[in-house]
Amino acid sequence: MNSNVMRVRPGWLTVLGWLLLGFSTASYAETAAGGLTLARAVALALVHQPGVAAQQDAADAASRLVDARKAAFSPHLGLQASETFNSMENGTPDFTSANGRQEITGQVVLEQKLYDPPGAAAIGAARAEAEFAHYRALQNRFAVAGMVARTYYKLQAQQAAIAIWRLPAAESQADLDAAQRGLRPDVRTRLDLLRLQTALRQAQQGLSQAKLARATSVRLLMLMTGLSTLPALATPPPISADFTLPSLPEIQAAALQTQPALVIARSRQRRAAALLTAARAARLPRAQLQAAYGWDTLGSFSARPGWSAGVSVSMPLFDGGELHDRAAAARLRLSAARQHALQTRLDLRASLTTVWGDARAALNAYRAARDLARRKQRIWQISKEGYRARQLSSLDLLLAQRDWIRGRQAELADATRLRLALMQLRLLAGQLPTDNNQ
Repeated sequence: MNSNVMRVRPGWLTVLGWLLLGFSTASYAETAAGGLTLARAVALALVHQPGVAAQQDAADAASRLVDARKAAFSPHLGLQASETFNSMENGTPDFTSANGRQEITGQVVLEQKLYDPPGAAAIGAARAEAEFAHYRALQNRFAVAGMVARTYYKLQAQQAAIAIWRLPAAESQADLDAAQRGLRPDVRTRLDLLRLQTALRQAQQGLSQAKLARATSVRLLMLMTGLSTLPALATPPPISADFTLPSLPEIQAAALQTQPALVIARSRQRRAAALLTAARAARLPRAQLQAAYGWDTLGSFSARPGWSAGVSVSMPLFDGGELHDRAAAARLRLSAARQHALQTRLDLRASLTTVWGDARAALNAYRAARDLARRKQRIWQISKEGYRARQLSSLDLLLAQRDWIRGRQAELADATRLRLALMQLRLLAGQLPTDNNQ
């Protein structure tokens, strides 16, 4: 069942998978190649999270109930044995239902349903309930995957932020050491010293904050995956310069086939239809065969064993409108399930449109931020050379450094935003991250 749910066209989804981690800059250089991939983190979380196991157990239990409903139409063989003592007066039992002082029964009884529309409808309802439970478990897996992916990307962004702050901290420390060695008793040199000290302090503070934020995300990811020690995250491949988003109709076509929320809504509709069939079938007749072989005697088992067989038919004739009202309620539930499926489809299309628009805006913003960051990198480099050649002031240097930091932070923020949007598109399309499409 689940394998059919996960089958979609792989073309653009594979491209998205490769690009989910595809915004590598120099700030990611510290992550080790072949480290913890997103797919591996998701797989660990799906094994470790108790809620996933609970949903799967509930789905398996629903499947077993289908087998139980089917087994109700199999022959049922049982044993009935009893020994009853009755009070007597003048040779007559005190209870009119009694036959003698001692009654002994020992029989093998066979029961077989011959015609049972409510039972057959109950099988369909149980099958629909099992399908609903399995899709609900699948939806829970997607929720866990989304939670892990967001934490994973956040952690990578925090590691990139640490790398961003480390460079100006090292540069400011080197410039400060040089200024202290060449300190002269003039106002400009002392002012340069104060500016460099301030820049170093700001870089150190930014680095400290980034490390604290990373430590929190590391602990969260460890809790999600069950790892006692979190390895380095995998290094993402760079994004292609000519990368374009897949078309919105193509994404919607895949999502409308396999998105768990929509599949659950359809399953809920089938379950409501099965319950309506069961409610209508309750008014139909039922037939059952019953046969017995053994003893039903007075005194002892010395008598010869006998057998009996018969067919019983039952059918409701008047119940005060109970079955009619139950069928009416089932029809209303089916109508509600149909409307819910339509609303879920509409909500999915709206979510896809919103996320696709966010991804397109994030892609444009990322490209612009990347270009600006490269220009600011060059400006900062020229400013460092000019300051060390005593052609520019420390203010020029610090302004260029601050612009570079802001440019890199903007690039990182837009990259993270784009990655999250692509991840959300993938989840909406009914695909979990795998090692083959990262």
